[in-house]
Amino acid sequence: MDEEKKEQVQARVRDLLPRLELEQSTLTSIQESLESDLGFSLAEYKDLLRSEVDLFLRQQAMREHQKKRKAAEDAVLAQLHDAMKKQKQESKVPGFYPLSSKRYVGLKTFHGKHLVDIREFYEKDGQMMPGKTGISLTLKQWECLRSKVMDGDVDGLVNAIYDEPCSFNMINMSFEISPTKKISIVLLGGDSMGFDIREFYDSNGEMKPSKKGICLPRAQYDALKVIMGPLQEDIARLDSVEEGNEGGSSAKKESDKAPVAEQQQKEKHDAPPQGDGGPTKHALSQNRFVSLENWRGSDLINLREYYEKDGELRPGKKGISLTSPQARTMLEKIEDISQAFAQRDESFSLEISPKRKVTILIFKGTPMVNVREYYEKNGELCPGAKGLSMPEEQWTAFKAVLPNLVQSMK
Repeated sequence: MDEEKKEQVQARVRDLLPRLELEQSTLTSIQESLESDLGFSLAEYKDLLRSEVDLFLRQQAMREHQKKRKAAEDAVLAQLHDAMKKQKQESKVPGFYPLSSKRYVGLKTFHGKHLVDIREFYEKDGQMMPGKTGISLTLKQWECLRSKVMDGDVDGLVNAIYDEPCSFNMINMSFEISPTKKISIVLLGGDSMGFDIREFYDSNGEMKPSKKGICLPRAQYDALKVIMGPLQEDIARLDSVEEGNEGGSSAKKESDKAPVAEQQQKEKHDAPPQGDGGPTKHALSQNRFVSLENWRGSDLINLREYYEKDGELRPGKKGISLTSPQARTMLEKIEDISQAFAQRDESFSLEISPKRKVTILIFKGTPMVNVREYYEKNGELCPGAKGLSMPEEQWTAFKAVLPNLVQSMK
């Protein structure tokens, strides 16, 4: 078989098939049409023609199935997105979002570590209990998975599989979310695809899939995509609560453990640190302070958490510095913020700059005033690391000193 002619026949048949009424065409009529066009006999290319026609028909059926399924899923996902928070509140598994009647995703804590758990549950004595089918991801692994999904890497591969001629045997692609965990696109049967999130183990130098994992059909994967936004907000709230605890209750626990001989050191902690010739820092908690500072000629209100090193309190990364316009906006709306805080109004949001907001967070019953900087990703604003969340005592202390700080700003 002449390879050059083979490539020519293959190109012509792929160009011809989309323009034919296949219901009225036969393999013989297609062959005759191509022979007339090419000017030579295709007797020895019958197997190639049959293979190309079969592949085209499967692709066409797959696209039609995909189109119908996508339309149905889009309708379901639109309803799911609108009712997301309500579904979480009414979920049979408290604090978890439903992917289906038995599958859920949410945050859990294990041995002090926060994990995102994607799991199948079963009912026992009227309660939903976690089953063995599922996987827990660290927050770092979850962020890697989320970025692969939200950046379009996974869907891009799916679309390529649908759009490009290929063998179904090639549909077994994966993305690494850690050295031992992957999300893989697998063929479930027929034209259906699954999204397998699984842990692997090393067996004689070869990575093999373990029983720890869960395979999501397309509808559950799409539901997981919708849930990623609200779940990310839960993670941000978790970070905020931890910040508040470190500035309050955690510090209190540590001081409770301190023996009497360390009381002098504790008193040193309680004294607000001084800048080098700068203004006094006002204490919000044992290791959180607010101060008026000058940076490159501009006055800033610095909300900051401190840590101890060599017997001294030093400024840490947790915190945020407010410019004069941002601080004045907060002061002007101080009563609105306090009212939203008292009412535990999580819908409250005060924009103090294009990428900075004051919001109300509630996590596990703890309300907090959250002053935070956001960053843009895929057209959406996401909470960043810069910021501080203040429980009631810290907010009250900040509120009391804010007017004087703003008045002193240039």
